[in-house]
Amino acid sequence: MFFSHKLIIVSHYIILCIFLSVLAHGNTKTADLHGDGRITVYSPHLNRYAQIEFRNNNVMQPNGMAMLSKFMQQKSPEKSSIDIRLINLLDYVEDTLQTNVIELMSCYESKPLPRLPDAKTVHMHPNHDSGHACDIRAHNISARDIAALLKQTHCCGLGLYEDQNSIHIDTQRDHYWENVNLTKPIYYGTQHNPNHRWGLLSEQSFYQNADAIVFTITNQHSKVQHFSPKRFWIQAFHHGNWIKTRVHTVKYSGKRLKFGHSRPIKWIIPENISPGKYRFITVVNQKDPEPVYSNEFFILKSSQ
Repeated sequence: MFFSHKLIIVSHYIILCIFLSVLAHGNTKTADLHGDGRITVYSPHLNRYAQIEFRNNNVMQPNGMAMLSKFMQQKSPEKSSIDIRLINLLDYVEDTLQTNVIELMSCYESKPLPRLPDAKTVHMHPNHDSGHACDIRAHNISARDIAALLKQTHCCGLGLYEDQNSIHIDTQRDHYWENVNLTKPIYYGTQHNPNHRWGLLSEQSFYQNADAIVFTITNQHSKVQHFSPKRFWIQAFHHGNWIKTRVHTVKYSGKRLKFGHSRPIKWIIPENISPGKYRFITVVNQKDPEPVYSNEFFILKSSQ
């Protein structure tokens, strides 16, 4: 009887060890995921870009942490400490997927941030008000690829917003959801267009190399306007600044457009263009020299 009882205890112990071993190998601790201690971030709310070193040889850098904390807390009137595990996760994503910049759409929030022009209100989640969560977007990587990378580690909570190519990451629990609404494009950056007499929009916001983009230019002025552009400039968002990358020559015969009328413009994305954030710029005619800026659009790396 004693031997049988002892055998049962040993068997239960072995089963428990096997279960814990499987659990340990199937779930990566958040603390185990980190990058090189340097991260490139952009805040659309602050309109600031920075390359920040927050850790060097496993030693936290106070100045870098303070700067990164300011970026991640954005416009919140109340402040809170940001979970270092969250920062390490963003660093891990950047280094593993080779993102060119992590855009901090919404991190710490003591209350929901104001609506960005021409965009949906940022998502409010309970873990945002404790410094444990952040909604991010990479300019050259799809949010679904980021989700796939982190989902296999069971390291954190993930929420995929494919219509904005953004992902919610939090360190509080392992859960996953998707909010896919691709019926209507969300436009970013149209508030930067200096010429309000014209609008220039792409039919969507996210593309890949060799895709065709159809832009629609619309007369937004109350009067009839002449439309005869000679060329378009493609600008890339690089290190926090917009730089001209190439000129696209077009051949259009002069056309008069009434208020609200539009004209399509097609452009094939070159296969050798670097993934990232871009916009189109044109001058519609010689009598209206003020440039027209399109919305911002993103060229993403092909999924593996």
